[in-house]
Amino acid sequence: MLIWYDGSADARLAVEAAARLLASRPALVLAVTPVTVALGYSAFPTDAPYVDAAGDTAALTKAQEGAEHARRLGLRADAREHHASDVSRGVREVADQIDAAVIVIGSRRRTSLRKFAEEGLAHDLVERAGRPVLVVPR
Repeated sequence: MLIWYDGSADARLAVEAAARLLASRPALVLAVTPVTVALGYSAFPTDAPYVDAAGDTAALTKAQEGAEHARRLGLRADAREHHASDVSRGVREVADQIDAAVIVIGSRRRTSLRKFAEEGLAHDLVERAGRPVLVVPR
């Protein structure tokens, strides 16, 4: 199983639900680092990805925190961060790489643009992941 983790309370609840419902499966706790394209810098081709090292470290730290939480709950969990142009694409790419039986994601209650973006992630995964997606409500 693949558990998307961003360090939030909702993500922790998703880990806990996964531990209760899917304890027999190995887990990969994933944080995605968005990649931007470095434009206008002569040393890089225009399609070269740029990854902020601080953001990269923060994502791996979040994933490790989530994996540790999962292990305390009895899951066999590893951590990984992944670079992608957007979170949904990154989650789908890693789910495909590991042939995840299920993707687990927490649901948030937010307002305005953040609400739209987060609901968009869950909806996009349900529509495009090609595998079951467990959306854990608050």
